[in-house]
Formats: sequence, structure tokens, C-alpha cells
Amino acid sequence: MADTVREIALQAMMDALEAMKEGKPVADPYTVEFSEIERADVGKLAKGRRFAVAILDGEETKNEDTFPTVRCTMRVLIEFYVYVDTGEEPSKMLNVVLGEIERKIREDKTLGGKVVDVEIVGNELEIDGPFDDQCVGTIFTLVKYRHHTNDPRIAI
Repeated sequence: MADTVREIALQAMMDALEAMKEGKPVADPYTVEFSEIERADVGKLAKGRRFAVAILDGEETKNEDTFPTVRCTMRVLIEFYVYVDTGEEPSKMLNVVLGEIERKIREDKTLGGKVVDVEIVGNELEIDGPFDDQCVGTIFTLVKYRHHTNDPRIAI
């Protein structure tokens, strides 16, 4: 069974984050590499896991004013988890990861031509307290794509 354009868009976002490799590219390396990338809440990081990310799809609006095109805008949350080592500042680490994810998404806002645009509309960082070794951040995005009026599997 063929995937819908919506599913293809979500997979393309996961692929983009999986392509982030610490120390690459050599000319301008990333400082973060995710040990876990999921389509569900990651929860508590397992021992030895430093960075994890979850792609969570949400509500979607559709506009069918231009036959045969349906214009879609899907809310996608990129939720990231950071294990903070002793002596590290949680806020600083969250901001590093936030910046690296935004950088990756902004490098190709069409996710390899799979969507029309990814708009980053905000973020939120959560640090529970001084003795918490895990922090969480969320990037709020709007993923815009199009599909055929008669079939959500056909990209336009």
C-alpha cells in the first residue's frame, strides 16, 4: 500500500534529523547526534543516551479551493530530550540542541522536495529543577504540503 503525502512528509522529517551526525559536515559540523528518533514520546532517556528526539504529528487543516489540489497544513512537534551531565548548564544544553535542530530544518525547508515548506513557529524549553538530569524542549512547526483532490497519496 502506498503512503499518503502526510506520512511521506513525516518520514522525510525523521530522515533529516537522522542525517545529523556529530562532527559532520567537516566544514561546519553538528555538535549533536540523536541516539533515538521516534514517532512517539521518548520518555525517560535510557542510561547512556545523551540526546533523543520525537516527531509528533497533530492537527491538520485542509483547503480545497483550487481543484485538483488540496493544500494541507499539519502541525508537527519536534520534541527533544537532553541528558545533562554533572556541571553542565541545562539551559545552555537545551539551547545548543534547539539551535542544531532549527539549523537542520532550515537547511532544506522542503525536506528534499517532499513538502512545500516547513515553518518553524515557536519553541518551548522545560527545565524541572536543579537536580533534574533530563531536560525537554519542543519546536512547533507547520508542515505545508499538497495532494490531489481524489487521492491523498498523490503529491501535487
